[in-house]
Parts: sequence; structure tokens; C-alpha cells
Amino acid sequence: MEAGHRPNIIWIVIDALRADHTPMGGYERNTTPNIQAIAGETQGISVSNCFSHAIATRPSVSSMLTGVYPSAHGVNMIENAIPDELQTVPELLSEAGYQSVAISRNSHVSRATGLHRGFDQFDWFGSVSSLLETVDIDILFKYLLGIRNHSVGFSTDLVDHSIAYIVNELAKRNIQRMSRDSNPYFMFLHYLGPHDPYLPPIPYQERYLADIGVDRKKALQVVNQVKEHNWEYNTEKLELTEEESDILTAMYDAEVAYTDACVGELFDFVTAQDSPNETLFIITADHGELLGERNVIGHEFHLDDSLLNVPLVIHGPGTERLQSDALVQHIDLVKTLVKEISGGVQQLQGVDLLSDERDWVVSERCQPLDFDDLTDINPDFDPSSVHGDNMRAFRTREFKLIHSDTGTELYKLPDENTDISEARPEITTQLRDELEQWQETFGQPIGTAREANFSADMKQQLTDLGYLVD
Repeated sequence: MEAGHRPNIIWIVIDALRADHTPMGGYERNTTPNIQAIAGETQGISVSNCFSHAIATRPSVSSMLTGVYPSAHGVNMIENAIPDELQTVPELLSEAGYQSVAISRNSHVSRATGLHRGFDQFDWFGSVSSLLETVDIDILFKYLLGIRNHSVGFSTDLVDHSIAYIVNELAKRNIQRMSRDSNPYFMFLHYLGPHDPYLPPIPYQERYLADIGVDRKKALQVVNQVKEHNWEYNTEKLELTEEESDILTAMYDAEVAYTDACVGELFDFVTAQDSPNETLFIITADHGELLGERNVIGHEFHLDDSLLNVPLVIHGPGTERLQSDALVQHIDLVKTLVKEISGGVQQLQGVDLLSDERDWVVSERCQPLDFDDLTDINPDFDPSSVHGDNMRAFRTREFKLIHSDTGTELYKLPDENTDISEARPEITTQLRDELEQWQETFGQPIGTAREANFSADMKQQLTDLGYLVD
């Protein structure tokens, strides 16, 4: 990455992938051999301390595509679209002559939330009708012929199908088309991947079940039970057993392994192309996932590292100038890239990773809680078991401060269960002061977040994915 250098950029987001469920994060299961191999190449690097801006797709990806913190763009988990006052990354790169394409399966990353802005082409397909409208018939035909290899099999419920194969095929066609142009391209791909419900394709379903002595039939029963009653589990109306937690983890890991295979296949395709420009590959996640920890399945309520520490693998020119153990957030990548390519960084709030480094990261829950909704599901749900609104984590390498409207906690990492705020008041005060300074400098709104405009199909997909949608 040299000033004025214009590589192709392929930015891959794997939904709900936590770093500690990959071998790069020390996991015992080899869930991501392809991504690890990409990191291990001469131009590859794995950054171990990457932390997402939020625990939900919409605010997290909004930060990736605007280069500002969630408090600045004003988009939370269930409301709003990015403000008109903010330029998007494809808009910034277009000023340097970039072509751009985005492919998304998630309704949170769609025209409804304004994240299509600046892309020359934006493909979203989260419903059968949008799939038929967006995807060429020959790709759909090949997918149907191999559906047992890329899906749970024949099911009329689209949420049961990963569709990563189709994301890859669309990406390949666009790469071939854009590579014929001398201008570089920016491609943003969102793989729904290991987002719950955890339903890996048939060839992957038994991959890790033997480890826990459970057959495929029982595993699918448990996954579907949790899918149908997710909020009963998350409000503790239903209790997840140890065996059920093990099953969900095995099926989640299998989803990760399948998505890794798709990423590896796409990487091999790209590196085989005869492109006039070098290609920079970025592989990361929008947030992590809870798999029964704190009695939660999915990405709700808390700001634990299992929800915030996400993989980051980068491959391409300039990676030798990056530090593998640096504290990094996604807006840092945006600032570094845009500065090197075009220099237009006035809006961007990140750190230039080539000339500076972070001492802390800030992550936000971005989830307004309606406790009436939660107690409607379980009248015995205790609202004091989770933090109230405006919940943020201020994390250094040694400590993590959690602060919200209802309280403050301090943890000595890696322990995130023992609150030491009273035992270490000087650290608590210091980090509170730094968080308040962050709020005054970076946490102020830039423009006015707009109302998101979801179609009926989009709302249905979000409901199928477990979100509470009005």
C-alpha cells in the first residue's frame, strides 16, 4: 500500500464469525484452513486483536462503509439508515476511479439501510423473489443440481439455505467483467454463513457431531427447536442444556467450515485472474456470536469479547507494513486504504495503521432494549441482568470498561465475569474519563440518520433470522 497505489479491493464479511472459533484464534477445531492458509502466504497477515464496532450487522457494516463510529452515523441494530451527510466508501473510492459491486444476503445490508449508496451494482437476495430477480438462471440451475452439497437439501424455507455458492458465482462474474477494465474495483461481499440458525450443508453436518457423540437427526432437531424458540432461550424462559450447547457449537463450527471453503474457492479464482491491478483481500466479520454463554444464543445484550473480537486476515500489497498484534477496528482499515489511494480522509474517524496505533478500542451495543417485549416473552425475565441503553465497551489490552445508563463495570482481561470496579476505582475513573472524551470527540452525530425502509420480504427474512421486527 503506497500513496496513489490503486489495488483491487475485495472486502469479505462473514456474518457472526467469532475469532476464537478459528485456528488463528487458537481454536482446537480446524474450522478455517483456507483462511488460515491465505494469512500464511507471503503477502498475508492475520491480525489477532480486531474488534468490531457493534454486536449487530447493521451498525457494524454501516461503520465499515462510512469509516465512522456507530454513534456518529446513528444506525443501530433495529432502526435507521445511514445519514445522507456521510459519504460511503464506494463513493470515496469512485473519486479515485474505482468500479464497485456489493453482494449481500442480509437485509440489514441493503438499499433499505442506505448501504447501497455509491456502488455501481448492489445485489441483495434474501427472499425467493429477489433471488429469482437477481441471479442468472444458469447459476440457479447449477445451484439446484448441487443443492445437497451447498444446502440442507430441498426446503421451501430460504433461511435453511446458505446461498454462499450463489454469492461466489455472482462475485466471479463481476470480477471477470471488472477485470477487463484498467480501472481497479472495490467488491464488498457479505456471507450470511454461521449466522443462526446453524444449518450447515449436508456434507458438513456430521463434521463435528462425532466429537460429541450425537447423530445428524438429533442435531437438526435441536437447531430447529432453538430456531423456533430463540427468544424464549434468550430471556431464560427455556434453559439450554450442556448437550444442546455442544450441538449448537458443532453445527456453528460446521457452518464456519463451509463458509471458509467458499472463501478459499473464491480466493483461488481471483488469484488465477489476469488482472491489470494487484488485489487486496480483506476477510473479517461484522461481529461474533454467543453459543450459550451468559445464557444467550446469537448476538444479543452483552459486549463480551466473543461478540467483539473478530478475525481479520489481509492478503495483498503492503501487508508487510502492518502489525499482527495491533489493536484494530474496521474504520482503521477504511482510513488506511482511502488515505493511501486518494488522500480524502476528512470524514474518517479511524487510525492510519501505517503511521499510528491504537491504545484502546470502543464498541457499542447499538441495541435499544424494550424490556416490555422481553417480559412479555418471559414475565420472570430480570431486566437488571443486562445493561440499559447507551451501552459501550472501552477496551485496552489489559482492562475493559463496560458503561451504560444503568451502571459501570471494570474487568481485568481475559476475565469478563469478575467486576473489579470497586477494587480498582482509579482505573475505573481513568477509563470513564477517556470514554467521555471519546464521546465528545468521536461520538457526536454526523448528520441525521434516516428511517430504514424495509420491504415485506426483507422484514420476513429478518424475522426468520431471529430478529424482533415490528
